[in-house]
Amino acid sequence: MIVTQKCSQLSKDLHSLSNKVPYEDIQMTGQQLLQCSANILTGVNGVLQQRTNLLKSDFQSSTRIPDDYDTNLDSDWSNL
Repeated sequence: MIVTQKCSQLSKDLHSLSNKVPYEDIQMTGQQLLQCSANILTGVNGVLQQRTNLLKSDFQSSTRIPDDYDTNLDSDWSNL
């Protein structure tokens, strides 16, 4: 709940600065706040739906280099 309050406060502060800051800066900051909100929603939903452990194990298995991965550049297979 604290994080959502911080995002809300940052949005209000950004709105109050909208006449003093260039449009591009406001747009970039707004996009980052939206991404922050989306990350919060994803984190909360993952816990509520008990999916975070599954997603974590899926991420680990997809990014791990297999134990039998051959990195020997002198191997015949590497020189095909």
